[in-house]
Amino acid sequence: MHIKNLRLNPFTIDFLYHKDLVVLEKDIPKEKVGDKLFLGNNSRKITLLVEEQEAVFIAENDLQVLSKMLLACKLSIEDVAIVNVAAKKINWANCKTIIHTEKLILFGISPTDFGMPILFPSYHLQEYDHTTCLYADTIRNIAMDPLLKSKLWICLQSMFLH
Repeated sequence: MHIKNLRLNPFTIDFLYHKDLVVLEKDIPKEKVGDKLFLGNNSRKITLLVEEQEAVFIAENDLQVLSKMLLACKLSIEDVAIVNVAAKKINWANCKTIIHTEKLILFGISPTDFGMPILFPSYHLQEYDHTTCLYADTIRNIAMDPLLKSKLWICLQSMFLH
């Protein structure tokens, strides 16, 4: 019997080739936006928390303001993880274990509301559990108030540029 004339039954084929031999790109499931925990790549382990009821991650206007802030700090969206706590139920413990946060900025979310057992004043860098933390107003409020903007800038310089 020649190999070209060999016939295998379906059970034998399944036994021999139970995994795909070739995976086509169209067969790979795409990650859905709803499944992602954060926006960005978190390459520098910087977590930015927002609470926006109407957005998946962050409102477009706030993202533009935030992008300018990051650029001034020589950072980009790729360096951070933007988490909307209104859309993703996450707390301090999750943030440390899942996102591996080393620097945390809470925009309009108090540390205790985020599940941290510590309360610290706004616009003051606070070390807690090997993480540099900053509590600030919402991005929208900061964008409209020059005093809040300058307070944030002073903290961001200490956090990222020194």
